[in-house]
Amino acid sequence: MPEPAQTVPAVTPHCFRVSATRSRRPTRALALKAEWVYTPGMSITHTSPPDHTSHVDDRPLRPALWRGWRRKCPACGEGPLLSGYLTVRQSCPSCGEAFHHQRADDGPAYITILIVGHALAPVLHLGYVWYEPSPAVLALVMCTMAAVLSLWLLPRIKGAFVALQWSRRMHGFGRPTEAVPPPQ
Repeated sequence: MPEPAQTVPAVTPHCFRVSATRSRRPTRALALKAEWVYTPGMSITHTSPPDHTSHVDDRPLRPALWRGWRRKCPACGEGPLLSGYLTVRQSCPSCGEAFHHQRADDGPAYITILIVGHALAPVLHLGYVWYEPSPAVLALVMCTMAAVLSLWLLPRIKGAFVALQWSRRMHGFGRPTEAVPPPQ
């Protein structure tokens, strides 16, 4: 006969209580459940898990990524995100959203290499099998395609990286005092 489950109460501040039940089964799963609790001087309260997503809902991910892909400000979608080929502006000229704390670093380059490599590998194989070109022609065509595709993708992926950081409030994008007024 299996041993009965043990209940270990854990009391949190005020009137919230969460019970953790640990089973003696081989999986040793830990299950949390909500309870009704009464604390003297307070009303009866039903405990529920906290909502950790409410701060993210005002910055939806999909529109932000699309704006970043278009190299526009993820906040307003109007101002340009990049001041050069890959240089991120200090702030948006339209809405004043600060971008100086973004940390895209090498991520866009790695993702670009991954996409270009996976896109051109089947093209290389099929081009060699179907057309049987000389190795010099194949190398010239493939290198040109890799360079053009990489140069086209890199600023778009960098914009999407900055937009992801903005949407998820990473690296300082969550501070409301960071906004810089738009230039006059």
